Amino acid sequence: MITYHGKGIHGTIAIGKAELFRHKTLLQSNTENGSSSDSGNPLQSSINPQDELMHYEKAVKEAIGQLEKLRLQVLSDSGASAAEIFQAQQILLQDETYHQSVKTQITENQMIAADAIRCTCDEFSEMLTAFGDPVISERVADIRDISERLLQILSMDAGKDIHNFPPASNPIEMQNDDASIDNSKNEQSPEDTAGRILCADDLTPSEAVSINPQGLLAYVTAYGSPNSHMAILAKSRGIPAIVCVGEQFLEQIQDHMELIVDSFTGEVILEPDTQTLQVKRQKLRELTEAHHALSSLKGLSNKTSGGKTIALYANINGAEELQSALENDAGGIGLFRSEYLFLSENTLPSEESQFQIYKSVLEHMQGKEVTIRTLDIGADKTLPCLDTAPEINPALGMRGIRLSLSLPDLFRTQLRALFRASAYGKLRILFPMISSADEISQALAHCNAVRDSLRAEGISYAEDVKIGIMIETPAAALLSDRLAQLADFFSIGTNDLSQYTLAMDRQNPALAPFEDPSHSAVLKLIELSTENAHRRGIPVSICGELASDTAFTETFLRMGVDCLSVSPDSILPLRKQIRSLY
Repeated sequence: MITYHGKGIHGTIAIGKAELFRHKTLLQSNTENGSSSDSGNPLQSSINPQDELMHYEKAVKEAIGQLEKLRLQVLSDSGASAAEIFQAQQILLQDETYHQSVKTQITENQMIAADAIRCTCDEFSEMLTAFGDPVISERVADIRDISERLLQILSMDAGKDIHNFPPASNPIEMQNDDASIDNSKNEQSPEDTAGRILCADDLTPSEAVSINPQGLLAYVTAYGSPNSHMAILAKSRGIPAIVCVGEQFLEQIQDHMELIVDSFTGEVILEPDTQTLQVKRQKLRELTEAHHALSSLKGLSNKTSGGKTIALYANINGAEELQSALENDAGGIGLFRSEYLFLSENTLPSEESQFQIYKSVLEHMQGKEVTIRTLDIGADKTLPCLDTAPEINPALGMRGIRLSLSLPDLFRTQLRALFRASAYGKLRILFPMISSADEISQALAHCNAVRDSLRAEGISYAEDVKIGIMIETPAAALLSDRLAQLADFFSIGTNDLSQYTLAMDRQNPALAPFEDPSHSAVLKLIELSTENAHRRGIPVSICGELASDTAFTETFLRMGVDCLSVSPDSILPLRKQIRSLY
C-alpha cells in the first residue's frame, strides 16, 4: 500500500480501478515525433510558405468549430460557467498576437505550419509562466490545449482518444450502494470495483470534458491546481478529483490497480490493505446515509426548534441549472447571473433571446420568486463582443451597474426582456455593484422609461416587479440606510464585499492564506445593512459563498437575515443545520 497526497476537489470518496491516460502529445519537436529530416532542424529548406499559411488558417477554422461544439455540449451538461472555458479558447484562437507569431515563423523562418505552432506555443508558455502569477500561469494550459488541437487537425493524429475512455459497467452511484460495500477486501462484489478512476499527468479542458461522466468515479492528476480548468469542470460535473499528487505517482500507478481516492483528505491510496479499505468503505457508507438523510428533508420547513425561519433560495448561472434547484427543494431563485447568457454567445444576445430564457425560468419556478441580476460584466468576466477600453485595475473599473449605465441601449434591451418576462411569473430585478443613491435613481429611471415604452406598445408586463440592489461594496453597506429608501430588497454579495473591505483580490490564489470572508469588519457591514433594511421594512438575502457555510447559519439567523441564496446542492445541508438550531 502506497499513499500519495494532493489537493482535493469536490469532497467525496471513490473506490475503483485505475485507468492510466498517457498523452501522445504533438507539441514535441519533429525529432521526437520522428517526422523531421535527419538533421532534426525544424527549419525546412524547401517549403511553400503560402501553402503552409493556408494549412494553418484551415486548421484554425476547423479548431474554432470543434470548440464551439464542445462549448454547446458543456453548456448543456454542466452550465454556462464551465462552458466559458471553451469560449475563451475560441477567442484565444483568434488572437492576432498568436496568429502573427505563427505566420512569422512560417514566412520569415521558413517553418512548416506544425513547427511554427510548436515554437509559438513554447514562446507564449514561457512568457506567461515568467509572470509568476498563478492565475496567469493557468492560461498556459489553454495555450497548450489550442496548440495541440491545431496540430492534431494538421496531422490527423489524435493520439490516444480520450473520448473512448472505457465506461464503468455500472453507474457512479453503484459504488454508494450498500449491497456493493463489503467488509472484506477479498470478498468485494463486482460493483464495488467496476468504476474507473482516471489517472494522468494532467488533463486539458478538452480532454476533461470529452470523458463520459457516467463511466468515471474520479480524476487523479500528478500536476494541475485547484484553480485549473480541469478542476472547474470536475466541480461542475460533481466528479471528485485530486490534483497536484506529484510525479512519483505516475511512476507507481498502473492500469487496473486498485485505488482509493479521498478528496476530503487529498489522499490517493494505491492497492490499499484490508483495514484501510474497511475504514474508507465505512466512511463511504456514512456519506451515502447522510445523502439519503438529506433527501428526507425535502418538503420540510427551514425552521429552528425555537421557531425562527429563514428562506433558502438557489443561485444559478442559466436555465440548465433549474432542474437541480427544483430537485434540491429551493424556495425560489435568489440569484440568476444573467451575464452568463452574454458570456455564452459570440454576439450580444437580442431582446427576444433574453426574453425567451427569462420567461422559461419564471414559468419553470411556477410562481416562486426569481431574482435576475442585470449584466454584471467586468473584473474577471469580460465580453469580447463589447468594445471596451483595457483597464489597469478591472476589479475597480467599469463593471456592474456602472457599465450598464454607460451603455444605455444595452441596459434597456435587457430591461425590456426582463419586464416582458415578468408577465409569466414572480420576477425580482437586481442591480449589481451599487455604491451610491444616484446610481439607483438612474437605473430606476431606465426602468420607468422601459415600462412606459412597453405600455405604449401594448406589451404586457407585471406591475409589481420588485427592484433590489446588491450590497457588495463598503460604500453601499455604509449608506444602506439611505439606499433602503430606494430599493425593494437587499442582496448581500459576501464575495465582493470581503474583497473590497479587505482590499484583497479574490482571484489571486497567493492571497488565500490571508483571506477571511468572516472577518469581523465584513460581518459588521452585513449586520449594519440588515438592520437598516429592516428599519425600512425591506427583506435581506445573502447570496455569496458565506451563505452556504453552516458555521455562520446561526449568526445570520441572529442578525435577522431573511434568506440565504446558495448553490442548489447546499440547500439541504443548510436546512439540516437550521432545523438543528434553537
